[in-house]
Amino acid sequence: MFVAIDGARPVGRGGLFEVGDITRVTDLHVTPDARARGVGLALMRQILALARRFGSRTICLQVDADNAPALSLFKRCGFVVDGQISEFDAPTS
Repeated sequence: MFVAIDGARPVGRGGLFEVGDITRVTDLHVTPDARARGVGLALMRQILALARRFGSRTICLQVDADNAPALSLFKRCGFVVDGQISEFDAPTS
């Protein structure tokens, strides 16, 4: 897990989960007041650098299809949309 700090205040976080040569970017979040200032890009660069040091062959992540800022960031980092996850809810009664 990486934490971005502005002064003494955390303004973002992001981590990775690795199994074998597959890495998943997890929990990327930037506080609203720190967005559009390069915090997300800096976090992603650190995460991807660590994944490369681990020897990851596949790096993946999940993002809501309507999250345009995140999609833009991930595309800037070289990610491409490669599928869609459907969610299903079962009735409780």
